[in-house]
Amino acid sequence: MAAHLTAQTGWEWRDGSGNVRSLSDLEEILREHRQWIDSEKKAGTRANLDHANLAGANLTGANLTDANLTNANLFGADLTGAYLYAANLDRAIFEPKSLPTLTGILQTQNLELLTYSHNPAALVQLRKQFEDGGLRKQERKITYALKRREAELSWARGTSRSLPEK
Repeated sequence: MAAHLTAQTGWEWRDGSGNVRSLSDLEEILREHRQWIDSEKKAGTRANLDHANLAGANLTGANLTDANLTNANLFGADLTGAYLYAANLDRAIFEPKSLPTLTGILQTQNLELLTYSHNPAALVQLRKQFEDGGLRKQERKITYALKRREAELSWARGTSRSLPEK
């Protein structure tokens, strides 16, 4: 399913190099990423949104499976929508420098499958925000994501006896 980005006509963002990019650039990155996912990583390109300034982005319906969101500015980004149109964050590297609002991430698909490379701080902060908001279901999903990643890292270091389920 394609992201519903067309309502943002005239919206601009900055990539990790600081270059001003257009809505159509983001649509192309997400299209290439979707092709990468659908082809099982044989075609297309993985979405690398490292250091991207996506403040206020409408990412409703975006499939961000395995996307890199390290140091991305997601303040005010909308990843929600009706379930089938909510953004998919399956295995997305979630280390943004700023979080979307709770209403912007509340209905996102696969919160429990978010991951991080080096720093769990964003996930810990998101879990705390869900806890403070009384959103126990989402809080538990983030707890699961954190525990799953801890187990993966333990396995990689050779300090775990079994590989965690994905």
